[in-house]
Amino acid sequence: MSPILQRIAPFADDITQWRRELHQYPELSFEEHRTAAFVEKTLRSFGITQLRTGVAKTGIVAEIDSGRPGPSVGLRADMEALPIDEAVNCSYRSTHPGIMHACGHDAHTAMLLGAARLLKEMADAGEFPGKVRLLFQPAEETMDAEGKSGGRRMVEEGALDGLDAVFGQHVSPSIEVGKVSFQYGPITASSDRITLHVRGSSAHGAMPHNGVDAIVIAAALIQAVQQIVSRRLDARSTGLITLGTIKGGMAENIIADHVVMGGTIRAFTPEVRQTLIDELHRVCHIAKAYGGSATLELCEGYPPSINDPELTALVEKAICRELGQERIHPPIGVATGAEDFAFMSRLVRGSFLRIGVKDPAWPQPLGAHTPQFEIDERSLPIGTAALVLAATETLRCHGA
Repeated sequence: MSPILQRIAPFADDITQWRRELHQYPELSFEEHRTAAFVEKTLRSFGITQLRTGVAKTGIVAEIDSGRPGPSVGLRADMEALPIDEAVNCSYRSTHPGIMHACGHDAHTAMLLGAARLLKEMADAGEFPGKVRLLFQPAEETMDAEGKSGGRRMVEEGALDGLDAVFGQHVSPSIEVGKVSFQYGPITASSDRITLHVRGSSAHGAMPHNGVDAIVIAAALIQAVQQIVSRRLDARSTGLITLGTIKGGMAENIIADHVVMGGTIRAFTPEVRQTLIDELHRVCHIAKAYGGSATLELCEGYPPSINDPELTALVEKAICRELGQERIHPPIGVATGAEDFAFMSRLVRGSFLRIGVKDPAWPQPLGAHTPQFEIDERSLPIGTAALVLAATETLRCHGA
């Protein structure tokens, strides 16, 4: 067993119990009151008293100060559950019907609590310079009525002010337990909601020449939208536009005067993201050729999450050195899903790790956001060690 895992071993069972406690009492986005109280109580039991509660509504920001000059590094864990009815038959299954930790945020929180315990011991012993900031974040999965997720709110409320680097991680059901995967550059896509409003003028269905058919215009726009990625993006770039809803018309014999289409756009760089937005605005002008009009309504979501190559390499080398080369899993590629850690890594250099949680005996991965989602809990000490190494290696290499 590696030295760092040996140091975690005495409280590894505690990390498991923390995760199970959180799993039994899941809470939805911005409702993580019990979860936050549990986190605060646990942090205080370690002797960590520099903390703020109520950050981004229900989040907690705590600080471990080594007392030695140096940089500041942030470690982030998301805390909320999902509106899914759990189908896993375990002793610690959700006690809240219709809500479960189907994405592993209970594990993320437990691993950061484990890291906090060891980092406090190391700070008291003078084993690293600088400060470690613990970011227990609410609401990664959804946005509030103002269109803001927990990560965005934490940034806006100054939770990352003064940090030199920030790290996050996510359990991965496609990676075998005990392994850690690193991705250089883009790791998750941006995600923005779009609404296209198409307007014509109504008329009797028997006399379409007296109106402007918004459904016909919408059909033309759909065709044009589908060509943005294939014809307006550089072939070496990657982007995605999905139109998932279309609503319009009042009756079979009435020319529709208004059609609304909804969808999402995704990209892995800010530049491609902006190109998609610009091209969608351009497509709207097509409606004029049909005698109607169209407008684009954009609801800004999450930006792309991009790993800093230098920080990623630093942590990968540390984990390889401390845990062994066999712990390193090859990159599994960028994900077209979004992650609001991107708000943090857009402000401060950051890197996002993937922690394997698949039991090799399972015939197939238990997919996230499903009622059957589960993790192999042997991953918890590994994820804890990864966070500790990310923080200490960065502080030591960039310290005074």
